[in-house]
Amino acid sequence: MKKILMIATGGTIASKSTNRGLAPALTADDLLSSVPEIREVCSVQEVQPFNIDSTNVYSRHWLEIAKIVESSYNEFDGFVITHGTDTMAYTAAALSYLIQDIAKPVVLTGSQKSAYLRDTDARKNLFDAFSFAADDRAFGVNIVFDGAVILGTRAKKTRTRSYNAFQSIDYPDVALMREGKPLYYLNEQKPDTPRFYHDLDDKIFVLKMVPGLSPEIFGYLSEKCDGLVIESFGAGGLPDYDNDEFFLRLKAFLDKGKTVVCTTQVEREGSALDKYEVGRKLLSCGSVLEAKSMTTEATVAKLMWVTLISRPSIASFMAPFAISRASASVLPPIFTPPICVPSGNTEASPTFDTSGSELSSPSFPLHAPRASASRTAAANAPIRLHPSLPFVFAIFFYPSSRRRGPLLTCFYIIYCIVPNVKPINT
Repeated sequence: MKKILMIATGGTIASKSTNRGLAPALTADDLLSSVPEIREVCSVQEVQPFNIDSTNVYSRHWLEIAKIVESSYNEFDGFVITHGTDTMAYTAAALSYLIQDIAKPVVLTGSQKSAYLRDTDARKNLFDAFSFAADDRAFGVNIVFDGAVILGTRAKKTRTRSYNAFQSIDYPDVALMREGKPLYYLNEQKPDTPRFYHDLDDKIFVLKMVPGLSPEIFGYLSEKCDGLVIESFGAGGLPDYDNDEFFLRLKAFLDKGKTVVCTTQVEREGSALDKYEVGRKLLSCGSVLEAKSMTTEATVAKLMWVTLISRPSIASFMAPFAISRASASVLPPIFTPPICVPSGNTEASPTFDTSGSELSSPSFPLHAPRASASRTAAANAPIRLHPSLPFVFAIFFYPSSRRRGPLLTCFYIIYCIVPNVKPINT
């Protein structure tokens, strides 16, 4: 039986209602007690470094979690971190860079409702997280939530209330959890030797562009931060407003030894600075880096990590994980679990070009297996009349209640009691 270390950090999953609103109160032992089936899957030990709302989690806590994983690495087969959903994607991304080439699973999970409640997603998410952590093929930093296993650097919270709160951005899910068993989409080789890092530069700022923003903001930020992530419009670029002041201020910012990474406010498909004039003009300012399809969470975490190593160049920012799981800039080979795809469905047989960042079949959506299964079932379903039509027919043509009664009774038996009865036109 696998030995898993549970690292409880608080969040909604551990919250109780107070007169000041929901606040973390449940311990790691309380969470484990809510899902006794976990003990049948693996042996669990727990540790609780802090118990806070994830809004309060930042780089200090990421380093503390990474330190726990490093110090316990040889003792345990995997790690499950219970965490609030609000900053879970940031934590997952940060741990992906602090803990690299790890052959054991580091799984983050949480819930949209407290484990203290009767109706909650917490129990399923906990069971799935421990089941995945105990699986022989699992490794690396991933989020397990609502049955989806999402790469740590590709996860983003896209819903505030729904159970399917997280999505994988421009990258397929690693696996799907079904009845405690992972069905893998990605077939990857485990790395050999883990590398741990012990520091992050938290003087990183995210500047969200809005129409009419004053370029004077660069002067202020140059005194406050070491790195800047610009969330630009569309494919990327800066406005000139007919005076080029944005570009002059940005050059001055770069001349002070600061690092600038440009990403996009658009959730999917990434940036392309070389496409438009406003983007090429931004690139001409100097060593401006481009996040391309990385999420903002992963971009921030990576900049916090790489800035302390050296001033990042375009090559150093993209190259360290050009082929690894952390960057996910190159899609690895993929296979589709048989249970997710009906036999004979040629649409759900994609191939991925692992030599570059593009799909060999650009029209294939990353989550087509789930969609195609439902489309196939719908196409093969028999055509049925709406159940209310016979009743409307009887009332219209037989207004007399004496004649209508026996006819309605017959229709009721045929359409509501006898199962799988097809209308005569099928």
